[in-house]
Amino acid sequence: MEIPQAPADDFVDAVEDTVNEGRDELATKDDLRALAAQLMQDAAEREARILQNQLVMVGVILGAMAIATGIIIAFVTLSA
Repeated sequence: MEIPQAPADDFVDAVEDTVNEGRDELATKDDLRALAAQLMQDAAEREARILQNQLVMVGVILGAMAIATGIIIAFVTLSA
């Protein structure tokens, strides 16, 4: 059984079509720049949220220390 052979021009056209289809799916420089800008913006937002959470934790710790100091002062004052 013989396998039919396509003419060379048809083969070249098929390869060119395949290559062009692959190129159409590739991201352009503008797409990559937009993606990089979006990723940098997301990272900045994450950093801001982390910093905000850290500041809240510091505030809670300072508040707890102030309450504990007040309780200790009250206890010492009442004991004396």
